[in-house]
Amino acid sequence: MEPPAKSERHKTRDEDAPLSGPEKTARIDLGLGILSALAILGTCYTQEEIAAFAGCTKWAISLIEQSALKKLRYRLFVIKDPVLEELVQSLVRPRIGPGE
Repeated sequence: MEPPAKSERHKTRDEDAPLSGPEKTARIDLGLGILSALAILGTCYTQEEIAAFAGCTKWAISLIEQSALKKLRYRLFVIKDPVLEELVQSLVRPRIGPGE
């Protein structure tokens, strides 16, 4: 069996979707918003699954993730955002169960 043609390898992106610009950004944002609304709590999705739902490539999802992490680090370590610091502390604080 021969490998798929190059154009068949990256089928996560809708062929009718815009390749760049605000329309592309709006389409990805809409796809991510819908996915976050429909996602089952506690379910992990791969970048491929997210890209397929958002109608873009895995590479685009990776870039979005890198940008979001960079913004979070900036807010946490440079600005020292108290709301974000409190959120992080609540996530890393050990949870005490009943009877402990």
